[in-house]
Amino acid sequence: MKSSKTDIVILPATAQDAPFIARNILDAMGVKEISGMHKELTEICRKEDTLYSWKRTYIVQVGGTPAGSLTSYDGAMYKELKDRTFSIISAKTGEDYSEVGEETRPDEYYLDSLAIIPEYRFHHLGSLLIDNALHIAQGLGFTLVSLIAEKDKVWLQHYYESLGFYADGELLFFGHQYVRMIQEI
Repeated sequence: MKSSKTDIVILPATAQDAPFIARNILDAMGVKEISGMHKELTEICRKEDTLYSWKRTYIVQVGGTPAGSLTSYDGAMYKELKDRTFSIISAKTGEDYSEVGEETRPDEYYLDSLAIIPEYRFHHLGSLLIDNALHIAQGLGFTLVSLIAEKDKVWLQHYYESLGFYADGELLFFGHQYVRMIQEI
């Protein structure tokens, strides 16, 4: 990636960004084969009232090309948005997602899904998106920001620690163990 700091921008997503957001949500979830779920998740990202809505997402661009995204929101919205989002997914897949777990709490700003396209990784774009989200959270009056990292991805936990997050217990989500990480702002 050839770029200078001047051609890197972070912008609020638009509804037209839904396919890109869906691809990144699947990548953040570790889904390798995205074709089967991409269309359905794109529909969810186009909606305004879901966890993965374009309204809750920022995109980092390099030279005008989308390079990554971060979806984040007020933890107080989580339960309602989760129930709506996973009821849509359940209706499409026929699977029950009512007991997936809880990622966040009502008194915090939650960083849900961060993903950078492979060719743009290792250029600090993720940290720029996280810094942007921290500023948004602070502007909204939050004093606590949270995220989760898969327990077996120690390198990812170290990355978040380098950005000021620290471990605050573990949780089970979608049948996988995660480390809950927080940062006071």
